[in-house]
Amino acid sequence: MKTADKHPQEELRLKSLNSLSILDTFPEKDFDELVEIASQICGTPAALISLVDEKRQWFKAKKGVSISETSRDIAFCSHAILKNEVLVVEDATKDPRFSDNPLVTGEYKIQFYAGAPLMSPDGFPIGTVCVIDSNPNKLTPIQISALAALSNQVTRLLELRSKIIQLQTVEAELTLKNAAYDQNQKDLRFILDSVPFLIGHWKSDLTNLKSNLPYEKYLGLKPDKIKGRTLGDILGQDLYEKNLPHIKKVLSGVPVQFERSFPDLSGKIIHAKVSYVPFFENNSVVSFLSVVADITEIKDLETERTRLQLKLAESARLSSLGEMAGGIAHEINNPLAILLGKIGVLKRKLELKSLEAKDFESLEKNIDRIAKIISNLRSFSRIAEEDNIESTSVNLIIQNTLSICGAKLKSENIEIKIICPESIKMECRPVQISQILMNLLFNARDAMGKKEDKWIQIEVKEESNFAIISVKDSGNGIDPQTAAKIMQPFFTTKNSGKGTGLGLSISNEIAESHNGKLAYAADQTNTTFVLTIPKHRLRNHKHTA
Repeated sequence: MKTADKHPQEELRLKSLNSLSILDTFPEKDFDELVEIASQICGTPAALISLVDEKRQWFKAKKGVSISETSRDIAFCSHAILKNEVLVVEDATKDPRFSDNPLVTGEYKIQFYAGAPLMSPDGFPIGTVCVIDSNPNKLTPIQISALAALSNQVTRLLELRSKIIQLQTVEAELTLKNAAYDQNQKDLRFILDSVPFLIGHWKSDLTNLKSNLPYEKYLGLKPDKIKGRTLGDILGQDLYEKNLPHIKKVLSGVPVQFERSFPDLSGKIIHAKVSYVPFFENNSVVSFLSVVADITEIKDLETERTRLQLKLAESARLSSLGEMAGGIAHEINNPLAILLGKIGVLKRKLELKSLEAKDFESLEKNIDRIAKIISNLRSFSRIAEEDNIESTSVNLIIQNTLSICGAKLKSENIEIKIICPESIKMECRPVQISQILMNLLFNARDAMGKKEDKWIQIEVKEESNFAIISVKDSGNGIDPQTAAKIMQPFFTTKNSGKGTGLGLSISNEIAESHNGKLAYAADQTNTTFVLTIPKHRLRNHKHTA
């Protein structure tokens, strides 16, 4: 086994890592979701955000691994931080650097490893975003690029986390210094100028008493040019009027937090978190502090994470089309066979000159059937956001869904039962509702497994303004522990590579975007999911039953 060399700037690297105050912290959702995405993108059962300390590698986030750290001497990541590119080990048993590594020969039997160096905000490699597998594996160039992109996201997340901690520290300091503000001017000045936030102290008449240096970066105004000027003068009339309700609130003695956007000197739009903290004298507000933190990168990170999740969701939806391909081919081949037979009959009748109009009815019927299947398939494969809201028969949505996947289910001896009055309609995006039904149908198919008695029942009822769609199967329900997690993003009971864990989560988001909801019915004997959608689109109305 070859132990990795120390980094050429090891002392500075460790100092950079320790400055982030990230080691041995509790799990955090943002980091956990990124390792889930890494695992899904690379198709591996395990993924980690690993930080390489002086003597160990510690896992900030992990999937598919039970331990929290290992010795640095045996860490694959110790090698990865020495490179400026993704380190890929396709089969560790054949790599002289790792073939006799305890992580390879011992309990974990690692054979495949890919790690993208994770850089600290000041540019030192402090760990990796990595994926591992107990089988040999390869990554495509796209997967390698995506892993590197996720590493960049973690870097940004670490930087933002550090800024948030600084902001919280400053807010705590300001609160502690409130009572003794006049006696601690020098202390406060040091704090104001040393943090990367816009901090101003304003009298109750909205004139400035003091401000800090970061104002110059965003507004081009030094503190001595702000002192004595009004808040309205500094913000500009438009922004001042937008902030006025919050200003009135803090002047009444209530601390305020809100988000606001404004342009910096270059014209770039800055997204900010704004806090107003009142100061009292004889139970009256005499002044207040404004603390403005730049959260533009947080917003960008949220947008990027949403984009990645949407790409995964679209990938999962389109991959289900591939799974249905055999059933769709069967569904189309049946009417094609009928058409070919009818054409033969027509040829003979043509020779005998005995053709009649009714001889063409069957042709038209089967051609229409094929056209409908293709139309529904095209609708389901297009991006859901392109689907328009329209008043649609629920029964039609069900029939269109089954025209795509019904043959696949029937080929696996699953009986489909439908109870749906023709009269029930709802205003919705039909393709999105079809996506929910498709997910529920295939989940039911997978859950029933090798049961002898396999059936799925779709029942639709009306309740006040709502259409209630129940999808029930012959399964015996879901245990309470699993049921509590099934709507969470990336949670799946399927084997690695067999599901993204996004289906129910995305289905529920679609339902909520329609002011409805998707829920597991724990009170039913058989496995049942209930989709509740308003028949009419009501603004600011959500189903709470």
